[in-house]
Amino acid sequence: MKSGWVRGFVAVLMLALGAAAFGACSDSDGEQVTATTSDSGDGASQTSGSSTPVSTDLGGASPTEQPADVPAPTSEDDPTDGGSAVLRMDPISQTMTAGDEIEIDVWLDEVGAFGAFNLIVGFDPKVLTFEGWDDRGFLTSSGRSQVCQPESFVEAGVVMISCSTIGIDESVGPEGSGQIAELDFKTSCAGSSVVELAQTTAIYSTSGDAISTDQASAQATVSGGEAC
Repeated sequence: MKSGWVRGFVAVLMLALGAAAFGACSDSDGEQVTATTSDSGDGASQTSGSSTPVSTDLGGASPTEQPADVPAPTSEDDPTDGGSAVLRMDPISQTMTAGDEIEIDVWLDEVGAFGAFNLIVGFDPKVLTFEGWDDRGFLTSSGRSQVCQPESFVEAGVVMISCSTIGIDESVGPEGSGQIAELDFKTSCAGSSVVELAQTTAIYSTSGDAISTDQASAQATVSGGEAC
Protein backbone atom coordinates (compact mmCIF):
# COMPACT_ATOMS: atom_id res chain seq x y z
CA MET A 1 0.00 0.00 0.00
CA LYS A 2 2.75 2.44 0.88
CA SER A 3 4.62 1.82 -2.37
CA GLY A 4 1.39 2.35 -4.39
CA TRP A 5 0.77 5.63 -2.56
CA VAL A 6 4.27 6.78 -3.38
CA ARG A 7 3.89 5.94 -7.08
CA GLY A 8 0.61 7.86 -7.20
CA PHE A 9 2.20 10.89 -5.54
CA VAL A 10 5.05 10.83 -8.07
CA ALA A 11 2.57 10.70 -10.98
CA VAL A 12 0.66 13.73 -9.64
CA LEU A 13 3.93 15.62 -9.15
CA MET A 14 4.99 14.95 -12.77
CA LEU A 15 1.61 16.13 -14.08
CA ALA A 16 2.08 19.39 -12.19
CA LEU A 17 5.59 19.86 -13.55
CA GLY A 18 4.39 19.13 -17.10
CA ALA A 19 1.65 21.75 -16.87
CA ALA A 20 4.14 24.32 -15.65
CA ALA A 21 6.49 23.50 -18.53
CA PHE A 22 3.63 23.85 -21.05
CA GLY A 23 2.74 27.31 -19.84
CA ALA A 24 6.24 28.72 -19.72
CA CYS A 25 8.27 26.96 -22.42
CA SER A 26 9.02 28.48 -25.83
CA ASP A 27 12.33 27.54 -27.46
CA SER A 28 14.80 30.08 -28.79
CA ASP A 29 14.32 28.93 -32.42
CA GLY A 30 10.80 30.26 -32.57
CA GLU A 31 8.97 26.89 -31.97
CA GLN A 32 6.24 26.53 -29.34
CA VAL A 33 6.59 23.15 -27.56
CA THR A 34 3.53 21.19 -26.40
CA ALA A 35 4.01 18.39 -23.86
CA THR A 36 1.47 15.86 -22.58
CA THR A 37 1.81 13.30 -19.75
CA SER A 38 -0.22 10.10 -19.29
CA ASP A 39 -0.37 7.26 -16.76
CA SER A 40 0.58 3.86 -18.22
CA GLY A 41 -1.57 2.02 -15.70
CA ASP A 42 1.26 0.58 -13.61
CA GLY A 43 1.94 3.80 -11.81
CA ALA A 44 4.58 5.04 -14.30
CA SER A 45 4.03 8.06 -16.41
CA GLN A 46 4.86 8.67 -20.09
CA THR A 47 5.54 12.02 -21.70
CA SER A 48 5.23 12.86 -25.41
CA GLY A 49 6.02 16.11 -27.23
CA SER A 50 5.27 17.87 -30.51
CA SER A 51 6.39 21.20 -31.92
CA THR A 52 4.52 23.80 -33.95
CA PRO A 53 6.53 26.36 -35.98
CA VAL A 54 5.92 29.95 -35.05
CA SER A 55 6.07 32.55 -37.82
CA THR A 56 8.97 34.95 -37.32
CA ASP A 57 9.41 38.12 -39.41
CA LEU A 58 13.10 38.34 -40.24
CA GLY A 59 12.69 41.50 -42.32
CA GLY A 60 14.54 42.32 -45.56
CA ALA A 61 13.99 40.96 -49.09
CA SER A 62 12.69 37.46 -49.77
CA PRO A 63 15.21 34.91 -51.14
CA THR A 64 13.67 35.12 -54.65
CA GLU A 65 14.05 38.88 -54.98
CA GLN A 66 16.97 40.28 -57.00
CA PRO A 67 19.38 42.62 -55.18
CA ALA A 68 18.57 46.23 -55.89
CA ASP A 69 22.10 47.03 -57.10
CA VAL A 70 22.02 44.57 -60.08
CA PRO A 71 21.48 46.61 -63.30
CA ALA A 72 18.91 45.47 -65.86
CA PRO A 73 20.40 44.22 -69.18
CA THR A 74 20.41 46.69 -72.04
CA SER A 75 20.46 46.25 -75.82
CA GLU A 76 24.16 47.17 -75.75
CA ASP A 77 24.81 44.00 -73.74
CA ASP A 78 22.94 41.76 -76.22
CA PRO A 79 25.37 38.93 -77.16
CA THR A 80 23.45 38.25 -80.42
CA ASP A 81 24.21 41.70 -81.85
CA GLY A 82 26.69 41.21 -84.71
CA GLY A 83 26.62 44.81 -85.95
CA SER A 84 24.99 46.14 -89.12
CA ALA A 85 25.57 46.20 -92.87
CA VAL A 86 23.90 47.12 -96.18
CA LEU A 87 22.65 44.41 -98.54
CA ARG A 88 21.82 45.59 -102.07
CA MET A 89 21.26 44.45 -105.64
CA ASP A 90 22.89 45.79 -108.77
CA PRO A 91 21.70 47.01 -111.19
CA ILE A 92 18.67 48.48 -109.45
CA SER A 93 16.68 48.47 -112.69
CA GLN A 94 17.14 46.97 -116.13
CA THR A 95 15.05 46.32 -119.24
CA MET A 96 15.51 43.19 -121.31
CA THR A 97 13.90 41.56 -124.32
CA ALA A 98 11.90 38.37 -123.95
CA GLY A 99 14.24 35.42 -124.29
CA ASP A 100 17.26 37.24 -122.86
CA GLU A 101 19.05 36.28 -119.66
CA ILE A 102 19.21 38.64 -116.71
CA GLU A 103 22.06 38.87 -114.22
CA ILE A 104 21.58 40.57 -110.86
CA ASP A 105 24.51 41.01 -108.47
CA VAL A 106 24.11 40.86 -104.69
CA TRP A 107 26.48 43.15 -102.73
CA LEU A 108 27.20 43.50 -99.03
CA ASP A 109 28.54 46.86 -97.81
CA GLU A 110 29.90 48.16 -94.50
CA VAL A 111 30.19 44.71 -92.93
CA GLY A 112 32.62 43.42 -90.31
CA ALA A 113 33.73 39.82 -89.62
CA PHE A 114 31.43 38.44 -92.33
CA GLY A 115 30.95 34.69 -91.76
CA ALA A 116 27.77 33.36 -93.43
CA PHE A 117 24.64 34.27 -95.39
CA ASN A 118 21.17 32.91 -96.01
CA LEU A 119 19.58 34.75 -98.95
CA ILE A 120 15.84 34.42 -99.53
CA VAL A 121 15.17 35.86 -103.00
CA GLY A 122 11.67 36.55 -104.26
CA PHE A 123 10.54 37.24 -107.85
CA ASP A 124 7.53 36.86 -110.16
CA PRO A 125 7.74 33.33 -111.59
CA LYS A 126 5.48 34.32 -114.51
CA VAL A 127 8.06 36.83 -115.76
CA LEU A 128 11.37 35.34 -114.60
CA THR A 129 12.75 31.82 -114.35
CA PHE A 130 15.58 31.25 -111.88
CA GLU A 131 18.50 29.56 -113.65
CA GLY A 132 21.06 29.44 -110.84
CA TRP A 133 23.66 31.53 -109.06
CA ASP A 134 27.43 32.04 -109.00
CA ASP A 135 29.64 32.66 -105.99
CA ARG A 136 31.61 35.91 -106.28
CA GLY A 137 34.18 35.14 -103.58
CA PHE A 138 33.68 37.87 -101.00
CA LEU A 139 32.73 35.41 -98.25
CA THR A 140 36.06 33.55 -98.58
CA SER A 141 38.25 36.59 -99.34
CA SER A 142 39.87 36.46 -95.88
CA GLY A 143 41.02 32.85 -96.35
CA ARG A 144 38.28 30.96 -94.52
CA SER A 145 36.86 27.72 -96.01
CA GLN A 146 33.34 27.91 -97.46
CA VAL A 147 30.48 25.40 -97.31
CA CYS A 148 27.34 26.04 -99.39
CA GLN A 149 24.01 24.23 -99.54
CA PRO A 150 22.32 23.53 -102.89
CA GLU A 151 19.81 26.26 -103.67
CA SER A 152 16.23 25.29 -102.89
CA PHE A 153 12.80 26.69 -103.65
CA VAL A 154 10.80 27.68 -100.60
CA GLU A 155 7.80 28.08 -102.91
CA ALA A 156 7.13 29.21 -106.48
CA GLY A 157 9.04 32.46 -106.99
CA VAL A 158 11.09 32.18 -103.77
CA VAL A 159 14.58 30.62 -103.75
CA MET A 160 16.97 30.15 -100.81
CA ILE A 161 20.78 30.32 -101.12
CA SER A 162 22.95 29.56 -98.08
CA CYS A 163 26.71 29.53 -97.45
CA SER A 164 28.88 29.57 -94.33
CA THR A 165 32.60 29.57 -93.57
CA ILE A 166 34.92 27.64 -91.28
CA GLY A 167 38.08 29.04 -89.72
CA ILE A 168 40.26 28.77 -86.62
CA ASP A 169 40.13 32.45 -85.65
CA GLU A 170 36.56 33.76 -85.27
CA SER A 171 37.72 37.36 -85.66
CA VAL A 172 39.15 36.80 -89.15
CA GLY A 173 36.35 37.49 -91.61
CA PRO A 174 35.87 39.77 -94.64
CA GLU A 175 35.25 43.43 -93.85
CA GLY A 176 34.09 46.39 -95.88
CA SER A 177 32.27 45.80 -99.19
CA GLY A 178 32.16 42.95 -101.66
CA GLN A 179 29.97 40.99 -104.06
CA ILE A 180 28.37 37.92 -102.52
CA ALA A 181 26.65 36.34 -105.52
CA GLU A 182 25.35 36.69 -109.04
CA LEU A 183 21.74 35.65 -109.63
CA ASP A 184 20.85 34.35 -113.10
CA PHE A 185 17.34 34.54 -114.53
CA LYS A 186 15.78 33.78 -117.91
CA THR A 187 12.89 35.62 -119.51
CA SER A 188 10.21 34.21 -121.79
CA CYS A 189 7.45 36.81 -121.98
CA ALA A 190 6.83 40.53 -121.60
CA GLY A 191 6.21 41.87 -118.12
CA SER A 192 7.79 43.36 -115.03
CA SER A 193 9.09 41.75 -111.86
CA VAL A 194 10.65 42.98 -108.65
CA VAL A 195 13.60 40.91 -107.46
CA GLU A 196 13.86 41.37 -103.72
CA LEU A 197 15.38 39.92 -100.58
CA ALA A 198 12.83 38.71 -98.04
CA GLN A 199 12.89 39.94 -94.46
CA THR A 200 13.99 36.43 -93.43
CA THR A 201 17.28 36.92 -95.30
CA ALA A 202 20.09 36.66 -92.74
CA ILE A 203 23.75 37.65 -92.57
CA TYR A 204 26.00 36.32 -89.79
CA SER A 205 29.38 37.18 -88.32
CA THR A 206 32.18 34.62 -87.93
CA SER A 207 31.14 34.17 -84.28
CA GLY A 208 27.58 33.28 -85.33
CA ASP A 209 25.92 36.55 -84.31
CA ALA A 210 23.22 37.96 -86.58
CA ILE A 211 24.17 41.10 -88.52
CA SER A 212 21.25 43.47 -89.06
CA THR A 213 20.96 44.72 -92.64
CA ASP A 214 19.36 47.47 -94.66
CA GLN A 215 18.14 45.89 -97.90
CA ALA A 216 17.49 47.26 -101.39
CA SER A 217 15.61 45.40 -104.13
CA ALA A 218 15.96 45.41 -107.93
CA GLN A 219 13.49 45.83 -110.79
CA ALA A 220 13.58 43.79 -113.98
CA THR A 221 11.42 44.81 -116.94
CA VAL A 222 11.03 42.51 -119.92
CA SER A 223 9.78 43.87 -123.22
CA GLY A 224 8.97 42.21 -126.53
CA GLY A 225 7.21 38.94 -127.03
CA GLU A 226 3.81 38.01 -125.69
CA ALA A 227 2.58 39.42 -122.40
CA CYS A 228 2.98 37.12 -119.41
